[in-house]
Amino acid sequence: MSEKKVTVNEIVLLTVSIDRTRKDSLIASLLEAGGQLINTIYGKRLAKAGYLKEALGLVPENSRVVVVCLLPSEEAGLVLEKLKEKFGLDQPDAGTAFTMPVERLSF
Repeated sequence: MSEKKVTVNEIVLLTVSIDRTRKDSLIASLLEAGGQLINTIYGKRLAKAGYLKEALGLVPENSRVVVVCLLPSEEAGLVLEKLKEKFGLDQPDAGTAFTMPVERLSF
């Protein structure tokens, strides 16, 4: 079975970890910013592995949610700044947001 691959140069994957109580507001902000394929991930004790805890400073948290979406790369910087302002992501324990380039998609 051959796989159809599409090269994408203009999309990034945005990942945001934030308090679960702020999820709806975050999703509304991402939709307003043009986010596509928004997914919400709930987990419990995601940072149980000792190596990850030490290397990344992660601690198990039951009150967090991870939201991911695709964004146009030209909007990513502005969206990150808006999220930082709106959700205080530059404050300790407020959350984390980062982007990764999407090299290709398979359908």
